[in-house]
Amino acid sequence: MPYLAKTGSTIVALDGPAHGLSSGTTFNIPHYAEFLHQVVQHFKPQTLIGHSLGGKTCLYYQYVYQSDDLKKMVILGAPSDFKIILDNYIALLSLNSRILTGLKKYYRDVFQLNTDEFAGQHFAKNMLTQGFLAHDEQDQVVLIHEGNKIAATWKNATFITTTGLGHSMHDHNLYEKISQFIQN
Repeated sequence: MPYLAKTGSTIVALDGPAHGLSSGTTFNIPHYAEFLHQVVQHFKPQTLIGHSLGGKTCLYYQYVYQSDDLKKMVILGAPSDFKIILDNYIALLSLNSRILTGLKKYYRDVFQLNTDEFAGQHFAKNMLTQGFLAHDEQDQVVLIHEGNKIAATWKNATFITTTGLGHSMHDHNLYEKISQFIQN
């Protein structure tokens, strides 16, 4: 926040549904994007910043809603493929393959989304919004290959890699680069 405050921008920070101090018990990217749409309509930001699933939500948001007010996006350590999210979730909770099949069916039935096509690289493909992508080479939660996929299709984005930051991406130099991107 201190780095963003230096840009002179108004900062609106939000907890995604069922995160932090937000209410609810359900979290998914389409629901989060719908929530983000309400926030964007109200505050009309020129820049969105998202980390991990928040980053993928930003990509999905702009793909679905195509806000003309939005000029820039900063995406940090975001997965491209939905399979990565599902695999991490299944592993984290030690769930079996029946749960994976059920989750895929849920997304197909509720959101009319094929999880194999629910990919950040697909969302970024025709995106005109200027982007700043960063991913750490040693990220063990979302491997750098995912960042490379998004960068390969997002023609209007700068992609940088870091080393030693892991998934958290906390770093003075990275924050300075993000601040410069926002200000330029």
